[in-house]
Amino acid sequence: MNKKTLFLVIALAPLQQLFAQMRSMNREELKKRHPDINAEELARMDRESEDLVKSFPIDEMLNDMVPIYQRHFTQPEIAALTAFYSSPAGQKFLHETPAVTTETMRIVYPKIQARVDAALKRAEQKEERGTGSVRLHSREDETSARPRER
Repeated sequence: MNKKTLFLVIALAPLQQLFAQMRSMNREELKKRHPDINAEELARMDRESEDLVKSFPIDEMLNDMVPIYQRHFTQPEIAALTAFYSSPAGQKFLHETPAVTTETMRIVYPKIQARVDAALKRAEQKEERGTGSVRLHSREDETSARPRER
């Protein structure tokens, strides 16, 4: 296995961990939405989820990724990245990244969403007062504004 392939295999490790985290989160969400779901149904869904992940064409994905990495990284850079990801610190980084990302999104996303919602509300209020330069409209407005076909 050449260094590029080794690096790509190491780089895909977080994806596998992310899939496992997503399965776990989906399972918990399912249990919240359907508290009456039984262990047999959960086990069946776990098997289906695992089968889906196993069906991902990892080799094909690696083949697709190699030229992309070749365009963006030199051979010495790939060697350095491979050395890092092979080190204890790199392995910890790969292991912890999905959890760090999940925790970060849980904290950051509501703040982002609140700011987006507030900005949309301000824009709508400006539009209602006739002071806005941006008009928020619905798809119906677009449809009615189009010339009719004869």
